[in-house]
Amino acid sequence: MSDSFVHLHVHTEYSMLDGAARLKQMFKQVGDLGMPAIAITDHGNMHGAYDFYKQATGAGIKPVIGIEAYVAPASRHQKKPVLWGEPHQKRDDVSAGGYYTHMTIWAKNATGLTNLMKLSSRAYTEGFVRKWARMDAEILAEHAEGLMATTGCPSGEVQTRLRLGSTTRRSRRRRGPRSSSARRTTTWRSWTTGSASSAGSATG
Repeated sequence: MSDSFVHLHVHTEYSMLDGAARLKQMFKQVGDLGMPAIAITDHGNMHGAYDFYKQATGAGIKPVIGIEAYVAPASRHQKKPVLWGEPHQKRDDVSAGGYYTHMTIWAKNATGLTNLMKLSSRAYTEGFVRKWARMDAEILAEHAEGLMATTGCPSGEVQTRLRLGSTTRRSRRRRGPRSSSARRTTTWRSWTTGSASSAGSATG
């Protein structure tokens, strides 16, 4: 395999009930294939970042540290799910029925790594609901320096909007009667500010 190819979206054994890649075997395979680097982008956590970094550097492979973040559709403080689109559209159009979307984020440098750790920590202490540690657009903007991001997997915000055929955010609480006050429309927001760089569309 060409030494210019690098996997940038990887779930390891630290993606609970989701990732199958054990680090020791993964780095052996990466070395055998002649890849110069590999990323870690576990779902909603950075628990494996230190072990990943230690094993990567020990194997002479460049570590790219990231996360596939859970991003709250509205505020991280809002603990109830939201439904985007119209009532007739399927409940699974937004991950977990409206609790989050996905965004893949990587650290470009030491500043970015620090900010990524802050984001992960705040997701747990401020945005945790059920079993998901969620960021939101507000704290992504606060800690954007040194990061790069893409729209993520099919559960990303951009992909979700495309499935819904929507370019505006229409959300309402799934519980309780529908009313004009329970439904609101806001425009797309981009959290990328300052010196933060995007490898694709970065929205939250």
